[in-house]
Amino acid sequence: MPIIGLGLLDALLARQCGMTFLGWQKFGLRIAFPAAVAVYYRVSARSDRLADIGYYTTVWLAFSVLGCIFTYIAARVNLPLRDTEYARLDALLGFDWYHWASFVVSHAKLEFLLAIAYSTILPQTIGSVIYFSHIQRPDRNDDLLWTTMIAAMLTTVIAALLPALGPHLKDQYVEWSATLAAIRDGSASTFSLDHLDGIIAFPSFHTVAAFLLVYSHRPPAPSFGAILVLNLLMLLSIPAAGQHYLVDMISGAAIAGISIAAVRMITR
Repeated sequence: MPIIGLGLLDALLARQCGMTFLGWQKFGLRIAFPAAVAVYYRVSARSDRLADIGYYTTVWLAFSVLGCIFTYIAARVNLPLRDTEYARLDALLGFDWYHWASFVVSHAKLEFLLAIAYSTILPQTIGSVIYFSHIQRPDRNDDLLWTTMIAAMLTTVIAALLPALGPHLKDQYVEWSATLAAIRDGSASTFSLDHLDGIIAFPSFHTVAAFLLVYSHRPPAPSFGAILVLNLLMLLSIPAAGQHYLVDMISGAAIAGISIAAVRMITR
């Protein structure tokens, strides 16, 4: 299973990089319950819906942690930052991040709305797992899971080769930028699984997720309209709330398209 392979790769690379990740016992307990639910309801054949919820929840929890660890390890590649180039590309596209972020910050209600939209990535994922299990569409759960796994690996590799700290207002670096900087210079090498951050600026994984969520809820799923509106709001939130360049989002959209095409080709 790819997730087992990712875990072994993480263990090998973390040892070579001198990085330590703590909290494995708690993590094991955290995934034990949904795994037990999946096994019980699958073996007993009492509920395919609950079996699917347990199975996909277990896989998502495992992949989320192992994939995040992989991003931390990839940051140790420590190639030159590309923020200057990304800002220049944004300018060529006619997008001024500073003006947009300043505009959002100066409108409290808009800032609040976009911050809420930006924070829905996890609830949307969990909700999708439950929803697709409830309507007995494991194919849609598979679509979301596999496209996300492929996209996450592509995103991490690109971020390692073309890293960035992301744009920011004066003296207002977000926590994930500080974490990325500390990993890159080696001043941080021990991390808790309970406090892992998303540390990738380019490409924007929030953009990836927005497109993949909309794709997995595509018609004839009744949820399509609501998910489309919510993720359009999330896309609008990404530059300011996530401190991303416009080119981060463009590259994220491209990766989402590649991952969808790859999964469709494989399943056919």
